[in-house]
Amino acid sequence: MAPFSVINVIAGVSDIRLRDFAIGGLIGLLPGVIATAFLADRIVASLRDPTPTQILILLAAIGLVILAMTGLRYWLRRKRGGGGKESDAA
Repeated sequence: MAPFSVINVIAGVSDIRLRDFAIGGLIGLLPGVIATAFLADRIVASLRDPTPTQILILLAAIGLVILAMTGLRYWLRRKRGGGGKESDAA
């Protein structure tokens, strides 16, 4: 992925309308923002009240985020047509 500044410059010189760029940016950033806010909330709750239930909820939240990231990565690989390890450049 290119840095945001490079993407913004390319979008600025292209024929992309501001509305489409803004909607695309919102859709692209929203999952990461939600996951970060959710994990931060669970970490703070676990630090304020470190009961076994809070710790278990935090671990479940971490597992959920990892599962979602793994599933998204798998889905993107299948969509691109590369299921093998040779397509994994990262």
